[in-house]
Amino acid sequence: MEAKAEKIALFRYGLIATLVLEKLPRGEMIRRARELAEHEYDIPFSDRRQVSVETLLHWAARYRTGGLEAFETRESASQRHDVAARAGVGVGGRNSAAIGKLVVSLFEEEWSDEATVVDQNWIQEV
Repeated sequence: MEAKAEKIALFRYGLIATLVLEKLPRGEMIRRARELAEHEYDIPFSDRRQVSVETLLHWAARYRTGGLEAFETRESASQRHDVAARAGVGVGGRNSAAIGKLVVSLFEEEWSDEATVVDQNWIQEV
């Protein structure tokens, strides 16, 4: 991994570590992501200072499927929209349904053997 990509990957992991190191109850992951999104950060190679809840949950999902290497390449906006379109959700802004769908996918990955059932009304309330 090149130095720039490594710095970005380590920064992202540092933010999401509390989301991926342990199994979390349904609402806890979102609560933690909301807390993280409230703070300002010195984001490597960026002028931005904050990270959205949606982005944090997306990074957590990427990390769970590919580890730090998943952060090595940047997904383009069109790739994110393609994934969202296949899932039947929108991406961007403050789309709570998209966040809910990301959380559902994380639950399915993490607790697939526990037959987790997620209430669709709950997703809309997020």
